[in-house]
Amino acid sequence: ASYLRGVAQNGYLTDGVWLSIGYPVAAATGVAQACKRSTENKKQRTFVVVGDGAFQEVCQAVSDQNFHRQNNVIFVLSNTIYGIEQFIVNPNPFREPPVNYPKKDDLLNSVYSYNDLHQWDFVKLGESFGSIGRRVDSLEQLSAVLCEIEDTTDRNFLVEIVVPKTDIPADLLAAAR
Repeated sequence: ASYLRGVAQNGYLTDGVWLSIGYPVAAATGVAQACKRSTENKKQRTFVVVGDGAFQEVCQAVSDQNFHRQNNVIFVLSNTIYGIEQFIVNPNPFREPPVNYPKKDDLLNSVYSYNDLHQWDFVKLGESFGSIGRRVDSLEQLSAVLCEIEDTTDRNFLVEIVVPKTDIPADLLAAAR
């Protein structure tokens, strides 16, 4: 997010470290409520980018957002693992190319099974909470969904963005080299 452009003053909220798993989803509820009460911010919209593991910890916040008729947009980066946790204990699977450890240390070549996530149907989950649910796995699909979001300003969206299992932010990847 440090590369975002066009964010209004006081328009960016984040947890400062990886220790607040799922924080942005619930925080969006409060931000949207505050914007709804402020006459100058009524048309603002809260956007969240969160990993699928973090989202699974706090998904019920989307129900509250719909109950309060908010128009948040939650982008869930879906790689089916607790990526940050895997990175902390063993970044090798994220390296390009990975270090090829000997067969006896083969565990170091893969994502640890305890970091695997149960694959959810985020579209159905979002719809069950009252959101518009979408799934994208290409830039073309993302572009179309972004147009739909722009045209539908009065509804909450839950958008699953499918990414490769070992996708990781570039800043973290640089630290793994």
